[in-house]
Amino acid sequence: MIIIRIIVFLFIVLTSNLVNSQKKKIEAITIPTESHTVDIVVEQGTPRFHRKSDNHFLAGEHIFIKTKLNRDTDIANSYYPTAIRSIGLFKNGYKDGLWKTTYENKLVKTQNYNNGLVIGRYRVYNNNGDVLYKITFGSQGNGKYKDYYYNTGTLKEEGQYENGKKQGEWCRFDEEGTLIESIDYRKGVPIEKE
Repeated sequence: MIIIRIIVFLFIVLTSNLVNSQKKKIEAITIPTESHTVDIVVEQGTPRFHRKSDNHFLAGEHIFIKTKLNRDTDIANSYYPTAIRSIGLFKNGYKDGLWKTTYENKLVKTQNYNNGLVIGRYRVYNNNGDVLYKITFGSQGNGKYKDYYYNTGTLKEEGQYENGKKQGEWCRFDEEGTLIESIDYRKGVPIEKE
């Protein structure tokens, strides 16, 4: 019953935003229903986002909400306090400008983009607001990327950016710090292992 209420609420929000889109930025909340799913296409190593329902590239401000109800189910729902929310702008399907990520309603990450390419300042914080990692990728988008589990400070992901795109080996870790995935990239494109 609560899921139906949430979907109705989100439909009203999305509909009113589309009607008022001439006056302000379009705001959308992605939810895991067929009509609101966002797909990512990697074009020349740069992620580009589009709505699955109509295949239009995203534009304006969007809020992505993701939370885990259990280990097997992902639900995007703002009513869950542990939701991870990423808020930022899209331009023609590419992330653009400053993106902020919150966890348990606290700022945990800031990252900058230019037409989908990583650039500028990057910061990761824990739930207490302490800096876990900071780097400036500069205007060319070069440097070491690290992300963490915000409640424990354990390394979650690391890899290198070159010219704003993933390059070389990227590793993901579980909450205990055990390596769970390693992918090699060349100019933002995963390389098939032989």
